[in-house]
Amino acid sequence: AEAAGRYLDRVAADWTADERSRARDTVLDVLADPAFSPVFVPGSRAEVAIQGAIAIGGRERMIAGKVDRLAVGDDVLIVDYKITRPVPAGPSDVPDDHVIQLALYRRLLAAIFPGKTVRAGLLYVEAPRLIEVGEAALDAAFGRLDAALRTP
Repeated sequence: AEAAGRYLDRVAADWTADERSRARDTVLDVLADPAFSPVFVPGSRAEVAIQGAIAIGGRERMIAGKVDRLAVGDDVLIVDYKITRPVPAGPSDVPDDHVIQLALYRRLLAAIFPGKTVRAGLLYVEAPRLIEVGEAALDAAFGRLDAALRTP
């Protein structure tokens, strides 16, 4: 708590003390909640840069991004933090651009971790709520992007 307070004092000096306190408390609540423990398992990493080529729209395209949280164990869990309001109630309410982002990350990481299931979710810090986006939704989003980028 003290380290988080010092960090926020440094990087959010223009926020009120109450805003910094609320932000600190939200982070600490997320870290302490057992529901989020798969995101913060030992060995998980923050801010993981990824890049690679993926076939989209009939040609290879370079994709680069930064995974907010990556946990690799028996399977791979990608988590992206969002501050969107209102917080989606469930997977069907997640904005399409968030799902497409995860679908692209999933494609890249599936090539890096062959044989492992790559799962993806969004941690909406305002609630806080972790929403896992299922394989079917990720595949459908990637399919829509692939179709949209095909040239006639």
